[in-house]
Amino acid sequence: EIEYETNENQLYQLQIKQNSNGIYQTLDNISATSGGVYTFQNRNLNDNFYCVRIVSTNSCDGSELNSNEVCTVRFNGTAQNNGNLLDWNHFSFESSDLLKNGEIIFSGNAPYVDFNVLCGQTDVYAVVTRDQNGIELTSLPIELSAITGSPSIPISQIATNVISDSELELTWDIPDGLNPTNFVVYKKRNLNDEYFEVDTTGTNSYTDIGTAFNTRVFYYTVAYTNSCGGISPLVTTASNILLKVNQSNSIINFSWNSFTGFDSLLSHYVIRKYDENMSQIDENDMGDQTNYRENIAQSEDQLSFYQVEAYSENGLIAYSNLLRYKIPSSFFVPTGFTPNDDALNQEIKVVGKFIEEVEFSIYNRWGTLIFRSNSLEIGWDGYLTNRPAPEGTYSYTVRVKDKYGEEYFKSGVFNLIR
Repeated sequence: EIEYETNENQLYQLQIKQNSNGIYQTLDNISATSGGVYTFQNRNLNDNFYCVRIVSTNSCDGSELNSNEVCTVRFNGTAQNNGNLLDWNHFSFESSDLLKNGEIIFSGNAPYVDFNVLCGQTDVYAVVTRDQNGIELTSLPIELSAITGSPSIPISQIATNVISDSELELTWDIPDGLNPTNFVVYKKRNLNDEYFEVDTTGTNSYTDIGTAFNTRVFYYTVAYTNSCGGISPLVTTASNILLKVNQSNSIINFSWNSFTGFDSLLSHYVIRKYDENMSQIDENDMGDQTNYRENIAQSEDQLSFYQVEAYSENGLIAYSNLLRYKIPSSFFVPTGFTPNDDALNQEIKVVGKFIEEVEFSIYNRWGTLIFRSNSLEIGWDGYLTNRPAPEGTYSYTVRVKDKYGEEYFKSGVFNLIR
């Protein structure tokens, strides 16, 4: 089928030739129209190459004017062991686009081998070309059922999500143009170990049931199989992201292992902070850093949860373990006090933070209990019933409990100075 534009009230001849060295022959006459569509019948477009033109003849002197020439795309394909081979007469055109199932997969000269195929999967190919005048020409579509034994395109984008200490979810991207029906999940417990097969699945996600996902790193990869018995190569190693923490004075330091499941498409990391009700209270974009520091000196939340997310450039997200971090209760007893009625430093008591219950006990030098308080607001005023206690050194014990039931203990001495 061709589309054409002509002038009214003029006679034209539609001419065709077969192959580049053929002779043009008049196929039909066109007249009294401004353009239209003409369909050629009974032509073998796969095996032969045709060119078409329209010729205008001057009725007075017989002179001729020729239109531009358009030629057919001779397009063929073969299913081979290493992929689908596509070929066309690219040399007759300025540019070519190869389409697979309606999507462009290649721009350039023939031939082209489509390695991104599955055994038994049928795909539809076509070529759209443009000649030197920018005229677009489209080939006949070709259906090919792949026979390749071993797929060569790997699963290269794998995300991990630590759901709990005993559950880890894997999700992965399927390469464009493929519709595998079976995936194989592999795992290893140490980086230098050999992979062992975990399971097979019919979808692009899988949940591994195991142990210690919150405390150690495991490694995964995924392949797919085809009906010819072939299996894709194992290329990408995706570990779970293990988020760890340690505290030094008022600084908590977070660190995590680099995520390799996205290979070069890793975009950035984000660390998020949640309160005890799992409402987000902070987030930080870490770029490509794998560590983060936070000063908790002024924190009003004793219990927080942290999680790291790794983002790929194509939209996949990997999630670390959800790390629960509780700031320990902090408390101290001064080293001395002066109960001398000068309105300064008149009593001694426990000072602290994140304390729900307290037991503050004071003993004289013979170990006799002389004071006990169960409130942070109530301290010892330096009196023994109805008389001032003598100057000297006294010992104490402190037991506290935070709101989550964890207990802490401290003992020491202080000086009473009058």
